[in-house]
Amino acid sequence: MIGSLDMKKYLSSVTLSLLVSLMSASAWAGVNFNDEEITPKKPDSRKIQAIPAALITLKMLKPLDVSGSIKARLQTALLDREKFVLAKQAGESAKKLKTLRTKRDASRQGVLSDLYTQELQSSAMIARSLLDWDEAQLIYEEDLVYYRKDLKQYSACKPNCEEPEKPFPDYGDLIATLEDNMPRDDEERLQVYNLYLRGLLYEASGDEVGAVSAYGKALQIGQARLIAEIHTRIGDLESGIGNYQAAAHQYESVAFGEYYAESRVKQAWVYRQLNDCKNVLKVAARFRHTVSSAAEQKRFGREMLKYETECAAFYLRMDEVVKIDPEGVTLVEREIKLLKEARRRQGSRAVVKDDFRICLADALQNPFEVSQLSLKLAGTTRDPEFTWAGASDADDPDVSQPEEVYAANIASCMARRLEMFPEVTTLSGSVTLVVP
Repeated sequence: MIGSLDMKKYLSSVTLSLLVSLMSASAWAGVNFNDEEITPKKPDSRKIQAIPAALITLKMLKPLDVSGSIKARLQTALLDREKFVLAKQAGESAKKLKTLRTKRDASRQGVLSDLYTQELQSSAMIARSLLDWDEAQLIYEEDLVYYRKDLKQYSACKPNCEEPEKPFPDYGDLIATLEDNMPRDDEERLQVYNLYLRGLLYEASGDEVGAVSAYGKALQIGQARLIAEIHTRIGDLESGIGNYQAAAHQYESVAFGEYYAESRVKQAWVYRQLNDCKNVLKVAARFRHTVSSAAEQKRFGREMLKYETECAAFYLRMDEVVKIDPEGVTLVEREIKLLKEARRRQGSRAVVKDDFRICLADALQNPFEVSQLSLKLAGTTRDPEFTWAGASDADDPDVSQPEEVYAANIASCMARRLEMFPEVTTLSGSVTLVVP
């Protein structure tokens, strides 16, 4: 007879054995792909800085080249505009923003028509252009309201109705006015403001080429408080079209001020898109050493650590991390442990598939001569084997086919990534990597 205490011990032992067996079976259950098609993973997205509301302050523009009562009303309009922009940037309540917007619009309307009776130049012309932009934006927003109403009606009656034409912001006249009224050569500061505003208007119109051209001319002049902002705007535009090296150069040029911390993070982000992981770590170390504001460390620190951790986990050796960013090693090691656990929870099949997508995207940074590549899978996640399905014994071993080179690059990338999967799982079957 087995006593009650011994029976409890026996049942506990059996339960533990079953649990271990189930865990082992799960770990060795295997990942099999039946020639599944896999496409590259798109680059990580990052929220790019929105087009600002052109906060050129009255203090920047002084003295205003206009006299009389119009000058006083123009100053009031600019101050009301500034209060609204700053409140919006600060995330004030909708009620407060509505009050400030109403005040801004009233003061603008109270002076704008009279400004067109004056011969304006330099700072006064820039000031009027700011008010004109607000006016044009207001008209565009009203047009959008009507468009949405017409679109709703069209949805109810199509195909018997004509589809309404979507409005778009038209700042052509504003840009032309600024071009025709460029400040004098001895007013370099105002020239920069003029070009900066032109760049913003080009951006708002969807003309990135025109925006970069205007911003570039402003940088050639220099001598203004807006230079760091302009570097940031060009960097964002270059990032948006995938010119990551050019973007990194622009972000690097922001050496101090209110845009400094975010520029370091953006710089790390573009280097991460290029898989230039040593530079990611260098930027992370610089961020850690030079950003003294606790608020900015808190705001951007986690994102910076994410890029650094991805590089340390998948592209670099830990001794390189120690050499480049010794103060960040402890944080990175902690994050790598969390990363492994997250991958374990994700599951072996999902991890392997996602890693294939990332490795395919990495490999596509180099020219590739075929549209798809079939790979055979074997081995385990600890010792993976990936071979080109088209390889044969008849091929000349001294001549590497493009597919073989590509397969080798994929295999190397996958082996490194699967080191970060904590469970041993068998691999079998085949996949087809499709190049878009």
